[in-house]
Amino acid sequence: MKKIIISLLFFSFIWAKPHLFTNFQQGLDYSIKTNKPIALFLVSSTCPHCRDLINKIANNRQFALYVGNNFSWIVIDVATQPAPVPFDRSVPTIMVLNQNKEPLSQPVKGDIPLNMLYKYLKENYKLYYNAVNSQF
Repeated sequence: MKKIIISLLFFSFIWAKPHLFTNFQQGLDYSIKTNKPIALFLVSSTCPHCRDLINKIANNRQFALYVGNNFSWIVIDVATQPAPVPFDRSVPTIMVLNQNKEPLSQPVKGDIPLNMLYKYLKENYKLYYNAVNSQF
């Protein structure tokens, strides 16, 4: 799993600005600094579905660009570090959070098709900016 995450980091640097973090606090700080929502991927190095999902993302330039440019993208391996937010231990789990670590909607779980994950992220991106804009 560590190799896959390192590959994902490498591709993130090539395809987009380096906005992928494996440390939650660094990703949260970046989110606050840039006013971007957090795309939190909770995975496990022991999970074959997690590896499949990460591989699909690493091999899809358009998807990696979208996430890297529009979110503070955080990937946490829950087999090696605690989850920064409560979740039911089902991996992979993907959720979009605001800077208060509050989910914007229900998380998605499992090795879902990238087009469905893209739709989920896009809908939450809109929710985030609608909430931010309604504060002013």
